[in-house]
Amino acid sequence: MRREGLYASHIAEWRDVARAAAMAALTPSVRTPAKTAADRELERAKTRIAVLEAELARTRLALEITGKAHALLEMLSESTGTWTPPKRS
Repeated sequence: MRREGLYASHIAEWRDVARAAAMAALTPSVRTPAKTAADRELERAKTRIAVLEAELARTRLALEITGKAHALLEMLSESTGTWTPPKRS
């Protein structure tokens, strides 16, 4: 065995690995119960709510930025006095 590079420690290690694999195969696996239709629907609804809340936050931020830009442009136009908005009749 030594001529082939095999030692007693290799065989002992292989035995331990085989024993551990056999024990893992014999232990019962815990199965999770199948999801009901209501559970799946609730999960989809929660995902949709999260997506919509993120979209709402982006929209609010865009509106806030637009409002600030509008206020800044009004302030700049008033300070220069060169442009006046057209009057509607």
